[in-house]
Amino acid sequence: MTITGHDAGQFGTSTLDEIRMELLRHHPLKLFVDAREAIGAAVSVSDEGTRFFSSSGDQLKRVSVLVVRECST
Repeated sequence: MTITGHDAGQFGTSTLDEIRMELLRHHPLKLFVDAREAIGAAVSVSDEGTRFFSSSGDQLKRVSVLVVRECST
């Protein structure tokens, strides 16, 4: 999965719904998230993600998130 830009909740639960559908087909699931182009997420989006991962932890074998950390020089 790839995340780009700012998530203000404009997509509702569609992203988590897609992951839920994949969990029905294949579990435990290894989820790889490319968040290098993500800017941030609204608090409501972050809270919903936290609830999802807390309740689905037994169906997820691994969640890996790729991020880029900006360094000041």
